[in-house]
Amino acid sequence: MGSAGREDVSGARARAAVLSALLLVLFLVFLRASPFAIRPPAPEVSGAIEVRFTRPNLAGPQTLRGGPEAALVEAIDGAERSVDMAIYDLDLASVRQALLRAWRRDVNVRLVVESDNLDNPEMHALIAAGIPVVADGRDPLMHDKFTVIDGDEVWTGSMNYTVNDAYYNDNNLIRLLSAAAAQAYAARHGIAASAPATASPITSGRCDLFIVGSLSAFYTNRPTIAPSAAFDTHDQVP
Repeated sequence: MGSAGREDVSGARARAAVLSALLLVLFLVFLRASPFAIRPPAPEVSGAIEVRFTRPNLAGPQTLRGGPEAALVEAIDGAERSVDMAIYDLDLASVRQALLRAWRRDVNVRLVVESDNLDNPEMHALIAAGIPVVADGRDPLMHDKFTVIDGDEVWTGSMNYTVNDAYYNDNNLIRLLSAAAAQAYAARHGIAASAPATASPITSGRCDLFIVGSLSAFYTNRPTIAPSAAFDTHDQVP
């Protein structure tokens, strides 16, 4: 074979390699964009702590499935005794349905919510089912976002249980598999007989939790919203 022929073969091989690389890149882009590739975010695990992050730039917002709340829903579905939730805003139907399922199997479900976000279909459904829902009724925002399950674990982080926070904004959802952490958050929620009135650290392993104030007054001094009540929260919770 002459030099010209060898050059032609080499050129063909080089073009084939470039084409193969291009096809591989296009295939990976297709997989990234495909709704069939969506999976719940895998947690980053360290001992008794799991951390999940939202992925607003992937295909999740198009399908509204596979976000971090899927793991929370699974945990609520596994609750045996109690689910206590303090949440600024909630409009994820999957979380509402999980709470209703827990309530129907005689799990003790209670919610503390921000008064300004009480009037939505999800809250209406929970209240209509008889689940105790307490609005904070104060000028300061009730900006907590956590769920205590069975006194054994806590779900917290920056994410409200909303479509926006789970699928369109950058947020995190953290699971603390710690009875000590659950006790600390339960005190904030007003479950414990006494709760800290000022900021105080509660240490569990290598994690220090600082709980500021207490929500216990919401349960002891505030009425729950009746299923038939009008949703003027400032009238309901003076």
